Amino acid sequence: MDITDIIIIGAGPAGLSAALYAARSGLDCLVFEKGAVGGLITQTTEIDNYPAAPENSTGASLTERMRQQAAEAGCKIISGEVLSAAKGEGGFTVVTDEPEEYKSKALIIASGSLPRLLGIPGEGELRGRGVSYCA
Repeated sequence: MDITDIIIIGAGPAGLSAALYAARSGLDCLVFEKGAVGGLITQTTEIDNYPAAPENSTGASLTERMRQQAAEAGCKIISGEVLSAAKGEGGFTVVTDEPEEYKSKALIIASGSLPRLLGIPGEGELRGRGVSYCA
């Protein structure tokens, strides 16, 4: 089995940034994402406080650009859920839901976060139309 240099679990802004820099440094890189690439930020309709984000960026457009940059730099982004990750002799072993097993010398876990919902009436209906969440 081939051993890649680095595996990144999660393709949100942190995972994609790590992927971009790893690939630009000449490392073989795999990124696993079980949901939508970009993570929670894709639900943001307006980005006005993120470094170097173009004007009128949305979370989806910003993370799509990040995905493109990481892929163009040579990082492979794989859609699938990581079931386990373990450190062993010679590196890390990651098992996915396919089921496939991958080995790497290094592992970054950038699995993201979930908003803490208030649970009040109207919250769900107004999400993205006045109700929003921030890290």
